[in-house]
Amino acid sequence: MKKIIRKILKEEKIPQPGVSSNVGTDVSKMKPYTKYLNINEILDQIDGIPYYKEVLGDIIKNDYSWDVTKKVLEYGEYLKSHPESISKLPPIKVIDDKLDDGAHRISAIYLLDNLLDRNNSYWDDVQLQVDFYNSNLTEEIVKEEVSATQERHQQKMVDILKREGFHGGTPYQEIIWFLNNTIGMEGMEAFEVFQLFKDNYKKDYESKGLHRTDITKRKIRTANTRARYVVNNKIPFQGSNTHGEYRNGSYVVFSYGWYPLFVFKDGQWFENEEKYSVSTSKQTSQLRPYGSGDIIYATKDKLWDIINRK
Repeated sequence: MKKIIRKILKEEKIPQPGVSSNVGTDVSKMKPYTKYLNINEILDQIDGIPYYKEVLGDIIKNDYSWDVTKKVLEYGEYLKSHPESISKLPPIKVIDDKLDDGAHRISAIYLLDNLLDRNNSYWDDVQLQVDFYNSNLTEEIVKEEVSATQERHQQKMVDILKREGFHGGTPYQEIIWFLNNTIGMEGMEAFEVFQLFKDNYKKDYESKGLHRTDITKRKIRTANTRARYVVNNKIPFQGSNTHGEYRNGSYVVFSYGWYPLFVFKDGQWFENEEKYSVSTSKQTSQLRPYGSGDIIYATKDKLWDIINRK
């Protein structure tokens, strides 16, 4: 169905998703509860709607430097000329009362209602299809089985690492490399097993279960020249005047403890486009993620807006 919708939109020259668009979560195994809401109801009932106010502010100031602003304006101008195309847009997707997909469409309607076509009451009243999903209904069904399977699997991984001769003093690079190249385990999954091994290799985990710590609050120590791997895999780390951490649902790479270089949020990488100093420029080059799709450039203040939004 999604492929058919995209084909119709493309044939009618409706603006297509750009580098700032988010695919959203796979909801093929969830059943939605559908509502039809106008823009004010959407803003009132859905949490986590990003950047609609920032885009409006950018356009009022004639600032079109942000890719998000340009893409939302493209949507808005098209919808103003073709209001009938509203009925052909995909549903807005909400999971656990938080927006998962549809931010560009919402921002475009908000822009039309408040600036581009504000004297037209149509944008106040037009209703968009919004599909609400409850992930807990799916999670509860399999929670106990998955938890038990995960425990057995991770105990087995600790057994393998012990058998291979790794110990508490083994450098993280050796263990992560082994998990990557021998087991085929990467990113945060490999980091979690690494941390479980460090926390449990001397303990009786077979009878008492694995001791677990919040891995988002642990950091791997590494040199900046070797840190790109951990950034690319969104692993918390401590470098030389740099570190990566999870904050408010975002993975953030900081310089000197406060200056954001990169942010990963809702499936998208953002990079600070400002040049603060020679050292931060060097850190940016050393830590820039690769092979993760297009990176959206934004100002420091916009990065903080992205980090702080829920």
